This record gives sequence, structure tokens and C-alpha cells, in this order.
Amino acid sequence: MQPEKPLEQLIREAQRDNKAAVEEVVRRFQPLVWATARRLAPNLDMVDDMAQEGNLALLTAIYNYRPGTAPFTWYAKRQVYYAIHYALRCSCRRWEREGVSLDAPLADGVTLSAILISEELGPEEAALVAGDQEAFWHAWARLTTRQQQVVAYRMEGQTFAAIAARLRIAPSTAKGAYARALAQLKKLLSTQVH
Repeated sequence: MQPEKPLEQLIREAQRDNKAAVEEVVRRFQPLVWATARRLAPNLDMVDDMAQEGNLALLTAIYNYRPGTAPFTWYAKRQVYYAIHYALRCSCRRWEREGVSLDAPLADGVTLSAILISEELGPEEAALVAGDQEAFWHAWARLTTRQQQVVAYRMEGQTFAAIAARLRIAPSTAKGAYARALAQLKKLLSTQVH
């Protein structure tokens, strides 16, 4: 059995495209690569991918290393760590952008798209509708009887002339009551929302 070559000599040979030297350096650094991948990966499914990223960074480190600047072990360790860390950040960003699939079944087997398409109101929507209705009826009660009548007839689709004839007022009075009612409703509802 031959004694192991010093690491610095293996690096020089690897940089001269000696494939056996490259393989030996990669073999020696596998414990570092895998330990880093296991430590940084958020789940076991990603360890293999992160180790692959670490090995690619190790190969790059072999060819980019300049002797005399720092020990190769330290240099390789930093390159592997940063490569795995960067790959994880990129994958997290991709997950954030992709979000959740609308077709993925939830815990009860229903998909998000089925919930979104559903005609029934969800709890948040029901609360908002109930709050909106309460605010509307509170504002409605603050209108005069004449304003309530004009708005109600107008919502039925009647013209101002028909409303005026029904209430025995001038069409301009019906228009004015309607405009004042809408302005007051708008003002009251906007203050209740804020």
C-alpha cells in the first residue's frame, strides 16, 4: 500500500488535469461535503442535492485555488459551505415564487381551486359581508324617510319622473333627495370602514 500524497501535491497535479489526483482530492473531502450538506439541508430529501452542489464547488475550488494564499482545506471548506448555502437560498426563493399548487390536495382531500371556485362564503368572507351589511343598515337608518323612499324606488329601476309621480313631488326634488342620500351613505360608510 502506497502512502497518501500530501494534499498540496495532489492539488498541483489536479490543476494539471490529472484525473486520478482530482478523484483523490474529491474522495478525501467527501466527509466535509456530506457533513455540510446534512447540517444545512432543511430536510433529508435535499441532502443529496446539496452534496452535489458541494461537490461542484469542491471541483471549482480545486482549479481556482492559488497555493500560498490560504490552506486548501480552509479554502475548500468555505467554497463548499457558501455553495450549499447559496443553493438553499435560491431554492427557498423558488419555493416562495411558486407557492402552493391550486391542484394539490389539502388535508381533507379538497383542492384549493375547488375552494376558490365554491359558491359558498368562507368564514372570512361571511364576517366581512355581515360587517358590511351591519354598517349599511346603520347608515341607512340615518337617512330621512324621503331619502330612503327615493333610493329604494331607484334601486327598483324606476325613473326620477316615476318616483316623483309616486311620491307627489317634483322630479328635481327626487333627484336632489337621491344625490343627498348617496352622498350621506358614502360619507357614513367610509367613516365606519376606517
